[in-house]
Amino acid sequence: MKAVPRPWSIQWAERLVLLVTAARIAGLLWQGDSDRERAAMADAATAPGVGIALILCGILIPLLLMTLATRRASRISAWAFTAWTALLAAGLFVAMLMGHFVLGPHTLTSAAILAAYTLATIQLFRRNALRWFRGEPGPAEIADVFA
Repeated sequence: MKAVPRPWSIQWAERLVLLVTAARIAGLLWQGDSDRERAAMADAATAPGVGIALILCGILIPLLLMTLATRRASRISAWAFTAWTALLAAGLFVAMLMGHFVLGPHTLTSAAILAAYTLATIQLFRRNALRWFRGEPGPAEIADVFA
């Protein structure tokens, strides 16, 4: 059976998450003070090393889910990434309701990440992407049969 090529929407979803991941890692290395403060607060509340582990999980889990969804055509990973995006949106909304929504670099970064993840989620559920997840050929592949 011939492998079905990845549609453009799947490729763009992957690129968006890779871009966010690169930006988050660069931000962690470049402006790590706020991240180090959050890690120190988590360490003080729990145990040493938990804070940085949480930050790294927040970077690596969406990357892993998107990689599985876009490279292995995993529907479960696509839905898990959608749930991750919904949790991020809910967290941002709750922070806004509780008054912790201070317009600053961290809040703007979180909003940009949420926007990119939302766009990636939309790309995962476009018609050509759903067809690809089912393993069905897209319109271009069907046209090749009659050529």
